[in-house]
Amino acid sequence: MKANGLTETAQHVEPGDFNDPNQAPLADDSATTTAVMTEVTKDLLDAKLEAIEVRMDARIASIEGKFNIMFSKMESMQEQFTEVRKEGKADAKMTRNIIIATGITVVFGIAAFNATVLSNMVASFDAGRNTALAIMDAKVQAQQPTPPPAKPASH
Repeated sequence: MKANGLTETAQHVEPGDFNDPNQAPLADDSATTTAVMTEVTKDLLDAKLEAIEVRMDARIASIEGKFNIMFSKMESMQEQFTEVRKEGKADAKMTRNIIIATGITVVFGIAAFNATVLSNMVASFDAGRNTALAIMDAKVQAQQPTPPPAKPASH
């Protein structure tokens, strides 16, 4: 490993194999592997980090855009609900007024019916009283002697 930690050579060594680690593995030794990391420069690392940052910024902007769309739709729905609620209140007020008007009409109708019944009862009572008086007059006249008919005057 180098002092800056950017280059490393690793070699898989079997137990008991004390070969030089910088030496290439033997061709017939398939169990031995060598992994070599390439040196990463500061510019390359900065470029990769910047590319990642650009992608993340794009993703965040996309998410922010979706949230903005969602919020605007929610505001629109809230406005629609407010309008529906206002219409519902107006409809409820109209319905309440119709019910009150109907109730008043029913009360006047019942009062008119009662007045008509009372008037008919008074008229019936008066008619019965008049009939009774007529019957009594007829009885009184029937019990009185009738005077003889008057003679015609001759001239």
